[in-house]
Amino acid sequence: MISFISDFWFPFECISNGQILGPINGNITGGAGMMLVEGRTAIVIDDDTGYVNFGEHRDLCLGNLDHCSNGFTLAIWLLTPTQTGKKFFLSSGGQSTISHGIAVYKKDSKVGATFRISSGQRWDADSSVVMDPTTWYHVVVTWHLTSGLTVYLDGVKVAEATVSTFSGAGTSRANLVLGRANNLNQESSEFTPYGYYDDMRVYYEEKSAAFINNII
Repeated sequence: MISFISDFWFPFECISNGQILGPINGNITGGAGMMLVEGRTAIVIDDDTGYVNFGEHRDLCLGNLDHCSNGFTLAIWLLTPTQTGKKFFLSSGGQSTISHGIAVYKKDSKVGATFRISSGQRWDADSSVVMDPTTWYHVVVTWHLTSGLTVYLDGVKVAEATVSTFSGAGTSRANLVLGRANNLNQESSEFTPYGYYDDMRVYYEEKSAAFINNII
């Protein structure tokens, strides 16, 4: 029997004292909040200062792929407007050679991801599918050390990287951040993609295509 229980489920349904409440609370900064959107209670980010910081978790698979012996899967619902350039949805440091972890982004309205382990081994997968700015999408990213990185959009595989490269890694920029890259200096190329975020789930294993289609 397939188990649909996630290791971390962030329903994004409650704010209290400047925090998004969940299995790990996230501190709200700038233009981030919560609202009802098309029947969904979702996080909304509507300016370049908005993001949610869930803190450092290098001791867990959640914040350190070196601990993900069975792989890693992230699933999240997104509704984002058209923006040019590279805008990060979620980051624990994968975008940077002085860090390691995951980075999921939209580049010119196409979803992509970079996963990096502490040795500097790195996987990059970029979709060629343009996302409609008026449509909710279910974005799933799966990874395993031996099989690599795969990106799904509404249950359909849209990008993969089975071969890794080496480009360096470090221990800086360790926090898990929703709505931008986790660079504390907010680099201009890494501003948040405006829009709405809902129902984020993390699994400590690489999930199959069949599983992903069953959780949409």
